[in-house]
Amino acid sequence: MNHKNQENQTPEPSKRIAVIEDDSTIKDLVEDFLQDEGYDYESFASPEEFHKSNTKSFNVIISDILLQDRRTAGVDLVVKYIEECSAPEDKKVIFISNFGRDSLQPQLDELEKYGCQYTWLSKPFSMLDLFEEIETGEKR
Repeated sequence: MNHKNQENQTPEPSKRIAVIEDDSTIKDLVEDFLQDEGYDYESFASPEEFHKSNTKSFNVIISDILLQDRRTAGVDLVVKYIEECSAPEDKKVIFISNFGRDSLQPQLDELEKYGCQYTWLSKPFSMLDLFEEIETGEKR
């Protein structure tokens, strides 16, 4: 299912993707998809793992909302990461969740304050939807 870089298209700059997901099945599916599509990615099973990586080079962050049984852990983690970035407006965040986003509006407002682009995919989601969000997703 490789959708990128058809012969007549100019290759896009490389995207560096962080996947933060503690459900191993979903993490494995997303990793397989990203690998098949040729993305440069790194996966993390917890907020602690992500913070220990000490990297600020991600363009796209794909994060579950519920991490380690805390409903807002994914959003809180991403907000902290964006606050520390030198160019937060160049980052894109794709949240994946079974939960609605209304209860997370204060954290999402914080991301908007920094000019960070974010989108939301409800579980279950298709890999085509994920691909579209990585490549063209807009704030919603």
